[in-house]
Amino acid sequence: MSRRRREVILIAVGVLSGAAALAATSLELPSYVSLPYAAVAMVCLIWLDHGVREPPARASDLIAAREKRIDELTRSLKESATLASELEADIAAGQGRAAAIRAQIERDTELAALTKEQAAAMQNALSEALGASERRALRQDVLVNLLFFAAGIGVSLMIR
Repeated sequence: MSRRRREVILIAVGVLSGAAALAATSLELPSYVSLPYAAVAMVCLIWLDHGVREPPARASDLIAAREKRIDELTRSLKESATLASELEADIAAGQGRAAAIRAQIERDTELAALTKEQAAAMQNALSEALGASERRALRQDVLVNLLFFAAGIGVSLMIR
């Protein structure tokens, strides 16, 4: 087989293996599916670059270096996916806070739109409600104080 024909075959095998590895990676298949195709493509490219007579130890060193780079790339892709999901969570939380702020603005706008008569009526209603609760609290305080006063008198009479 001629050198030129061998180079053409190596190029074809390398390109097809590289395309298969790229397709497996883009489909998010596990690395054990795409790694053999990538290895075949790398070996073909190494043979083309250094010639077929290159010793296998040299090719294995290059494959190991490329595998290390592939592992680093995989690690960085996982990290970027994690960061993207964290960013999405932050955006969702920000949208929730924005919705709460919009609701508060709407309430404040409605209160600001009240007429003087409506504001006076609202103030009177609040005053009456607060006054009733204050009177109820005062009655309870007086009752508790009377009970303690009576208990004090009783204890002092028992001591004598």
